[in-house]
Amino acid sequence: MSHWRLVGAAAVILTALVGSPALADPILGTTNALGNAKPPTVEAWLETLLGGQDVRLVYDYQAPKDSGFTSLTLDPHVNWDYAVVKYAKNYTAYSDSPNDNVIVVGVPYPLSNGVSNIRFFAVPEPSALLLLAAGLVAATPFVRSLRRRV
Repeated sequence: MSHWRLVGAAAVILTALVGSPALADPILGTTNALGNAKPPTVEAWLETLLGGQDVRLVYDYQAPKDSGFTSLTLDPHVNWDYAVVKYAKNYTAYSDSPNDNVIVVGVPYPLSNGVSNIRFFAVPEPSALLLLAAGLVAATPFVRSLRRRV
């Protein structure tokens, strides 16, 4: 009987771990070579990790000074695809694979000072670019008619 209790407990623990948000956002890469990088530098590093895929900064969360967060659950209330978390001088890139727009992080470096900031990036939507292009094409005849009148 105790054997089945052990199996049941293991199944509950495994289910909790697999469903845990901490395991839901996979780590794409880590570096300590960026120092106190500005958002464009962090964006370029992330794009390199993604093989040149274009991303744009959608939200920059700055942890309160001397907060020393060793773990943090954050919903920035924006749609994001990737996040780069700065732990002291170390940067770690995460993917929002379940698309829940929530990130749960813990400090992977015991000697760091905790979470410093989190920068959220999104991949530009092709539909927005398509709408922009359609608008420009639709405006072309009006621009031409204005040029003929002048």
